Amino acid sequence: MLLFFKSIIIIFLFSSFNPAYPKSTKTLMPRESFKINLAKISLYFPDDSQMPEYVRISFDNDNDYVIITPTDDSYIKNTRKGRERTTYRESFEKAYYLSDFEAKQINLVCKSFVSTLKEFEDNLKNEKWERCLYLDSFFPKFLRGFHFLVCTAKNSLDFLSKESLVSEKDFDVSLKSPKSDIRINHWRKTDDYCVKLRIITNELIYQIEQWQKNELTKNNRNPEVFYITKLDETLKMFINIYFIRSAQISDRINRKRR
Repeated sequence: MLLFFKSIIIIFLFSSFNPAYPKSTKTLMPRESFKINLAKISLYFPDDSQMPEYVRISFDNDNDYVIITPTDDSYIKNTRKGRERTTYRESFEKAYYLSDFEAKQINLVCKSFVSTLKEFEDNLKNEKWERCLYLDSFFPKFLRGFHFLVCTAKNSLDFLSKESLVSEKDFDVSLKSPKSDIRINHWRKTDDYCVKLRIITNELIYQIEQWQKNELTKNNRNPEVFYITKLDETLKMFINIYFIRSAQISDRINRKRR
């Protein structure tokens, strides 16, 4: 089954992949709102810095939030008496470790990621374009935040490939963005494009769940060992297709899962 998915992905990526599309749309298509369970990821950058000073994680219907930095992390609990902060210290020498606290919080983010990807794949399958447009108002920002969250937790901007980083130029956090219409119109009107997108979405779901199993939630986990390489590669492919970037095929795609 997994080899089948990889074969199909390679075939489709070698097929006609035309990134040319209109620069604007005169009439925006309707959006259909629905419950999105994505974690909210906010980034805070010092002046002229490429690494966030800290990343804030929060969820709907929860007043508490988490702060992830390249070193110390914090859990902030809001109570009737005020805020209670619990700080989890990390030495600078071990800041590249994914601590148990960071793994736990990122696992919660991944759960929301997987849930949203499954909803997205179902919307593609059933051609629910109004929902795809609504999700596109929030999803690209999450994808960008996810990249920086993982890199910040590992204290390295090179931990994930630069190709898996979504540029701020690629999206607007708006329900009235022509960029969303241009993107979804291209998916709809280009032969087999939604098939490509559904296949890589399912592969991304699988790789996230494998990362959760092998690293984030594993008992007696070793913080010096990481299992994110295949997820990084799949995330890069997903972003290439989602944002209609030129397809880059490398020999790594042909490697079998071990």
